[in-house]
Amino acid sequence: DKTHVGEVQYQLGFLFTERKQQKKAIKIFENYLAGDNEEHREEIQLRLGYLYAENKQQKKAIKIFEKYLASGAVGHIAETQLSLGYLYVENKKPFLAIAVLEQVLLHPDYQKNNDLLQTLLVLYRENVSEEKYLQFLLKVKNDPKQGGKVQQGFKSQLIIEYFEQNKCDKLIAELNPDYMQSIKKSNTKEWEHLLYMRGSCLIETKRWNEARIDLRQIRDTKKYREHSIQMLIVTHKQLEDWKRLTWEYQEVYDKKTPVLTIADYQLWVFAAKQRKDFQRLERIKIIYERWKKAFPEDSQNLEQLNKYISGFRLQELTSQENWKEVSAYIKKEVQSGSVSLDEQYFSQLLFAENKLENWSGVLGAYALLRKHDQKRAKTLDALINQAKAADKLGEKELSLKYYRQALKVKPLNQEDKKRQAEIKTFLAQSSFRKWIEQGEWTKISKTIRKEVAENKRVLNDTNFDLLLYTENQKSGNKKYNGILDAYALLATYDKKKTLTVKAQIDQGYAAAKLGGYKRAKGYYRRALKKTPDKDVDLVLQLVGELKRLYERSKDYASLVVIYKRAYSVLKKSPRPKNESRTYAYLIGYHQSFHLKQNDKARIWLMRSDGGGSTPQELDAAFWVAKLDREANKPGMAIKRLKELAGRKVSKNSSLYVQIHFELGTLYHLKEKWKSALLHYRLVAKARAPAELKQYQNTAKEKAKEISSYLKSLNSSEG
Repeated sequence: DKTHVGEVQYQLGFLFTERKQQKKAIKIFENYLAGDNEEHREEIQLRLGYLYAENKQQKKAIKIFEKYLASGAVGHIAETQLSLGYLYVENKKPFLAIAVLEQVLLHPDYQKNNDLLQTLLVLYRENVSEEKYLQFLLKVKNDPKQGGKVQQGFKSQLIIEYFEQNKCDKLIAELNPDYMQSIKKSNTKEWEHLLYMRGSCLIETKRWNEARIDLRQIRDTKKYREHSIQMLIVTHKQLEDWKRLTWEYQEVYDKKTPVLTIADYQLWVFAAKQRKDFQRLERIKIIYERWKKAFPEDSQNLEQLNKYISGFRLQELTSQENWKEVSAYIKKEVQSGSVSLDEQYFSQLLFAENKLENWSGVLGAYALLRKHDQKRAKTLDALINQAKAADKLGEKELSLKYYRQALKVKPLNQEDKKRQAEIKTFLAQSSFRKWIEQGEWTKISKTIRKEVAENKRVLNDTNFDLLLYTENQKSGNKKYNGILDAYALLATYDKKKTLTVKAQIDQGYAAAKLGGYKRAKGYYRRALKKTPDKDVDLVLQLVGELKRLYERSKDYASLVVIYKRAYSVLKKSPRPKNESRTYAYLIGYHQSFHLKQNDKARIWLMRSDGGGSTPQELDAAFWVAKLDREANKPGMAIKRLKELAGRKVSKNSSLYVQIHFELGTLYHLKEKWKSALLHYRLVAKARAPAELKQYQNTAKEKAKEISSYLKSLNSSEG
């Protein structure tokens, strides 16, 4: 009888369950659910789910629990969700587990379930965002329904998470003094770990003194010793507490842990050097001996430190500016072999002799250097210094000998080449020294030209520079003719050298001074053409020179060309925009007033207007409006003038009067009487300069006429 089959299956399933015959129970319950009987369906679904779980058939258990929860059943919901959640965890479905266990946590009976909370803690930590994990920890930690032990556990996890996420300010806030004291009493190891985390965070937030207090308390704990010592050294260094830093290293050295590195010894010595007490040198010597014993192979650092120690007396003498004793001390130390005559000691010896103005001592210092390092005694600097010292001793021939040797040294860079060029010039001038001292420039220039003509002197760069220098010392037309003649002579030997930018500028300058303006233009034009855009200052200098020449000849077309070059160069450069706008304004001005190219002028004037209130920008905008009006574009003119009127234009300026007079006139022509009247009245009320009084008078008359017209119009309409 089908009516009783379901009941039999139900009873039989539970019987098998009681007898631990789970597989038979599962089969019976599956058959029941496959049938049409609904009386015990929900109960059997639950029982079957647990049987599946107990028999490691987790997927079936999950499926039947999901089916039960989806059926709308009202009993055992929280227990089922909890079981399902744990099954999700075991089957590595963390997000499904989180979703269902969060529902369980809402049930009053499970809000204090520690296993549930711990499971969720692990799920959140491993699967959700750091922020959501923190929110969960905070929620449980601050939940008054939870027991103190649970809250404490979650607070510990929260602090660890703050540390791992580098949320140092929040971590420090959690670890207040009362909390730390209670932990210290209950769990010393946890207290030490909290000190470690808080100390690290205080370092991170640069609260050096507070960090130092925490780290000192765990300095002797084996687990944290190395870290705490490292961090304590950082705090001492940041606070520039050199005394405590040396003490810290002394304590580490005494306890032999952690092992000191070379970097540690370097910092220890540095700190010892900063302490200015009478034991400073003795302290440094002790550190040196310990360093030498620990790292005998660190010869470079040890040698430098030994040099510092041995040179301490030298520092004292130097601070006293006792240069004579400085010199004597270095020579004695070098000769005894205590120190080598390295760069530092030699520089100090040379400095002392120069301070004493003991030129024979300078030469003696180089003689000593030659015994130890001939290569350093024959550098360009060394030879020049010896030449100068010999010259100051009156040993002219010896001085020239060193200068000639300096010319044989291979230059290392452009600066060396420049200095050697100066020496060549000096040597070339030495034959004319008497004439130079007497100012006999004409004799010098004639002699150079004669010797060049007779092939007794080569017109190389040195001799040409001397000739040009000589011509520049003359005055009046002799100077400028001499410059041009010098370049003419150079052209016969090497014309290319007369076509360089510098040469063209020199010749242009001389030609202009002699009144050869057309010739000067040619020189300056060629110089400008050769000058690269990146040399902005030189381009602008040449534009300035050509400007004066073109203005003199009223060559406005050429003036516009050079202004365009200046504008182009400035646009490419990082210099302020107002510089390029100035040239745009000048281009527009000349195209409008002198070349009558109004369309082109309008473009350049617009480029010169940056929308500001400088006189140039205001003038440019005004003249663009005037050009629009002349081009029979009153609408554009009105639009531009209105925009211009909105800028900061002084009511006492002539431009203020002109703007509003133009607007009044344009509105008048358009028969927009009220607008015209407004602007005419603004003109009439302005404090106009004397030269614009006529504008005011006209504006007053126009305003009066329009006002009368409007009144009559209103009367007729009335």
